[in-house]
This record gives sequence, structure tokens and C-alpha cells, in this order.
Amino acid sequence: MDVQVQVEVLRRHSEYVGNLVTQLTGKLTQLAHVLSAPQHPPAAQTAGLCAECDQLASALDAETDFLRRRVHFFVEDIQPSPDSP
Repeated sequence: MDVQVQVEVLRRHSEYVGNLVTQLTGKLTQLAHVLSAPQHPPAAQTAGLCAECDQLASALDAETDFLRRRVHFFVEDIQPSPDSP
């Protein structure tokens, strides 16, 4: 694969990971507002937000790990070997 294409793929993947972070931040902000309300929040609402946070955190964990490995292999591939002139 062309180096420019690889960089673009990595850039898009990192952008996707950033979007996951933004989504998780939004859900955690919602949860903080719900939990800080003077009246007790409905259990279903709290449970739903917690489940969404958990799903986003799982996706973020997997995608971050995948991106980290992709970047590592990309850097390894483009670095000149010690044997090359």
C-alpha cells in the first residue's frame, strides 16, 4: 500500500477514535447532569446511560488498541533497515 494512503487510513482511524472519545464525553456529561439532579433520577435512565458509556468505552478500548498496533507496524515498515545504505 502506498505510504500516503497508509497515512490517510491512519488519520481517519485516529479521527474515528477521537469521535468515540467525544461521544463518551457527551454521555458522561449527560450522566453527571442526571446524577446531580435534586430528585433521584429514574433507574432506567441511569442504567441506560451507564450501558451506553460502557459500550462506548469498550469500542474505544478496541479501536485505540487497533490504531496503536497499526501505527506501530506502519512506523516499522517505513523506517530504513540498519542494513540499507
